[in-house]
Amino acid sequence: MLPVLGERYNKSKSSIVRSVQRVFAAAGFENPKEEGKRRVTKYGFHSFRHSFVSFLINAGVPVAVVQEIVGHGNPIMTQHYTHISQKQRHKILNALPGQYSKATTPEDKLHEIRKLLENKKKLSKLDKELFKITET
Repeated sequence: MLPVLGERYNKSKSSIVRSVQRVFAAAGFENPKEEGKRRVTKYGFHSFRHSFVSFLINAGVPVAVVQEIVGHGNPIMTQHYTHISQKQRHKILNALPGQYSKATTPEDKLHEIRKLLENKKKLSKLDKELFKITET
């Protein structure tokens, strides 16, 4: 089935997009439309990409593997499509050593980590990733 969809997509991307929009509409997911303004697409074709990439990352699939599967040439693009689940955030926060933290709840740990990062003069790549993960 996917090769057929791939072929159809290569011929007419808009036909696939319209089909996906019909699926979302049938499921009750409507994109809001404001009078006189361009429609903002909250639910659409790329929602599936965001979900797929996020499911893989949250399941622990290495970023390089996800990048290969979805065809991204740059890990930054894969990162753009990644949304860390609350469950995964708590797992990351709970992996921090207890002796370095007085926090007792995941929310307290989150707050503590963000405070530490905010007080740093220069953030490393890992710091920036942690900062992004701890966003609520």
